[in-house]
Amino acid sequence: MKQILQIALMAVIGSFSVDSAKAQEVDSLKSNHIRQLEGALSIKREDAVKVVKIMEDYKVKVKEVIANSLLDEDAKRVQITALIAQKNQQLRLVLPKEKMQKIVPTSEGN
Repeated sequence: MKQILQIALMAVIGSFSVDSAKAQEVDSLKSNHIRQLEGALSIKREDAVKVVKIMEDYKVKVKEVIANSLLDEDAKRVQITALIAQKNQQLRLVLPKEKMQKIVPTSEGN
């Protein structure tokens, strides 16, 4: 019984350390993205953080729409178009038009 508990505890600790390493990697990638935006757009860090948050939220929502098997392709397209508009509207509150043009594809009609 003691051995089973030890194995279970090791599995939990191992799982936690893997999750922790993944979280650190994600934080590192996010920090790199923020620094890149600061430099490329010549914006303040706080604005770069807002932009990254907006883009991350958008990506999560798009993945949810794509994964939704209850929606047909047309419904997915409509929802993704609405998400693009929402993302661009949020970005407009943070970035001036000339900086938006650098990160928003022209096909999205920023």
